[in-house]
Amino acid sequence: MGKISSISVSHIKERGYEPKELSIPCFRCGVCCTRYQVRLNLTEAQCIADDLGISLGVFLERYVDQRWHGPESFLLRQCDGACIFLEHTEGSNKTTCLIHRVKPSNLPTMDT
Repeated sequence: MGKISSISVSHIKERGYEPKELSIPCFRCGVCCTRYQVRLNLTEAQCIADDLGISLGVFLERYVDQRWHGPESFLLRQCDGACIFLEHTEGSNKTTCLIHRVKPSNLPTMDT
């Protein structure tokens, strides 16, 4: 089996509990990025735009779901039922996140 990477996500505050960093293993199966829409904040959007070599405005126009209107929170668009940045490896059940090194750290949200 290939190397498993981890992502850190913040645990949502509930009943006064302080946020915790969680480590979720990535098995490159694509389940998270197909069942949910990835949420990102303005800083994460700018970081991805910078990595892609485009302006924030172009990034928001091309890659953000326009149905979600949040000034500081966005959902990544989906294409063919998955995150626009999820690439399926031909002849395999594996997937690759094309923006893995700058991907958002927030938990995905349910499809709208």
